[in-house]
Amino acid sequence: MNTSKIDKAYTHFNNVDRYLRQKFDIRVRAEIVKELMGKLENIDIIDFGCGDGSISLQFQSLTNHITLVDISENMLERASLNIRPEYAHNIKTIKSDVLSFELSKKYDVVMGLGLIAHVDSIPQTLKVMAGLLKENGVCLVQLTDRTKIVSRLLNVYNNMLDKVSGQFDYNRNRISVFQLNGLAKKHGLYCIFQQQYSLVFPGFIGLMSDKLLYRYHSFVRKNAVLSSMGTDFILCFRKRK
Repeated sequence: MNTSKIDKAYTHFNNVDRYLRQKFDIRVRAEIVKELMGKLENIDIIDFGCGDGSISLQFQSLTNHITLVDISENMLERASLNIRPEYAHNIKTIKSDVLSFELSKKYDVVMGLGLIAHVDSIPQTLKVMAGLLKENGVCLVQLTDRTKIVSRLLNVYNNMLDKVSGQFDYNRNRISVFQLNGLAKKHGLYCIFQQQYSLVFPGFIGLMSDKLLYRYHSFVRKNAVLSSMGTDFILCFRKRK
């Protein structure tokens, strides 16, 4: 019996303590999103693959409504701990993968950070995310561009490491920024901004603490030369007719 990629991803991400042991990359993503979006008011947000909610919950308020979606019930429980009591009535959690999510309403902001590497279909995922957006709404997507030289080196190293550690027992999706933009346009999503970041070499993560890794990544993303060599991107799309 074949196991889908999303089922294998569930097994990986449901081990919350192991996944969140190092959060430097989540903190950097959250900062990029915060700087990009600015102050939000009277906004409906849906966050797919929300994890512990670090990225979308920074926008929790009396006027914003946030829907947290994740395949892992353990992640959703962790995210619930980060919901402030005074805003809890505006926030709901849903256990689902993106392709099984029921399209019941439209949102101003749709997030998919750290998502598309682990879905069963990237084209279908983008179709669902675009379908959930209001006209002129914003879609945020993060990816590792596997066409970058550093990405290729990391991929070889990570595949070897995964076989030893058993951390991932499935191949993560590979896609370039160019390919993602092409797929997005088919669904009326046009890139209006992109942030390039993350320059990590094989073995780097194991040599540094989470605190030092965060400082290093923050430095890289704010340095024009170093960030231009980065492997990861956060793309901001706007929905148009």
